[in-house]
Amino acid sequence: MTSARVLLFEDDTDAFTKLSASLSPLLARVDAILDRYVGEADGRADEAVEAAITKAPAASVIVLDWDLSKYQRSAISRQLVRGAAEELYVPVCTYTSPTGDHGALQQLMKWQDSVIALDSSDDYDGIAHRCAAIASGFLQLERSRPSGAHAKGKLSRWIVDVLSAPAAAQSQVAEYAIANLQQLLQVADVKSADRGRLVTTVVGYWIHNQLLQFPGVLVNATAAASYLDIAVSEFEAAEVRKVFDSARYSGPFADVADYWWLAGLDDVSARAMQAEDTALLTGREAAERAIARGIGRVRCYAGHEGAGYYCLITKAPVCEEHSVRPGTWLPIGADRSRIEKNKHEELSPWLVD
Repeated sequence: MTSARVLLFEDDTDAFTKLSASLSPLLARVDAILDRYVGEADGRADEAVEAAITKAPAASVIVLDWDLSKYQRSAISRQLVRGAAEELYVPVCTYTSPTGDHGALQQLMKWQDSVIALDSSDDYDGIAHRCAAIASGFLQLERSRPSGAHAKGKLSRWIVDVLSAPAAAQSQVAEYAIANLQQLLQVADVKSADRGRLVTTVVGYWIHNQLLQFPGVLVNATAAASYLDIAVSEFEAAEVRKVFDSARYSGPFADVADYWWLAGLDDVSARAMQAEDTALLTGREAAERAIARGIGRVRCYAGHEGAGYYCLITKAPVCEEHSVRPGTWLPIGADRSRIEKNKHEELSPWLVD
């Protein structure tokens, strides 16, 4: 099997050398190679970029630097590369540097953009790890995609399978997939040879930028702790996390960070019930039974015990009383995603649906 190719647009040779040292070995684990665009000596910049993307094997993922001014030709720009990638249905990861809460909010509200953001403040090892995890996710989708995956019934079945969704979440995932991926059901005007790449790219963006970024169907570690009523520091303990291993997410982009299925967490609590129980157990109570010791409760950002939700700005647990659901710009299914009240008021001028 031919190795997949990850194409890097990085005009700084020293930066490329440092990133490549960390990234290339990680890509090798998923049978992929790192290829750098070095610029063109003559000819049109747009043609050169397209040729770099499509040369065999065609790029599976593009990693795009923020500033490309050191390339020989000034016509090479982020906009040019992103435009070519969109036309060719190739996913793009690009460095960003949002500043402050307003910058973080603006980045969140761009979840529908055809791009995955990389935090440029990370060190080279951190960027390499994230790039490799993202590339691995798209390759998992590309290599598992069935023929004709854009068809309505086949699309939802494939997504449920590739996500390894637990039984309790399968109908919900299928419903959200169809609701969010309508464009894949209308690809008659897309050349048949390009439909596979289109499906892989759009589904990959949906999983990474919606399902994983906004807690709801899936939850990150802090959101999981909040939902389970377990102190965030306690949930970091291996013995506590082990109780919820069956709810772990293992689908595409699982290596980006730790995630859990919300329905799976509920299932762990349900299985811990005993005949004498008269009320449903919280996740904390289920974990206490499993490890035979007390576990501290989660605290809301406001300071009191109990939370249940996740603030997208502070990245901390929040309760319903001290938080606000941001608005209709949230993706479908982000039921555990909110913004702490004071932050919401502070950012309200920018929270326009």
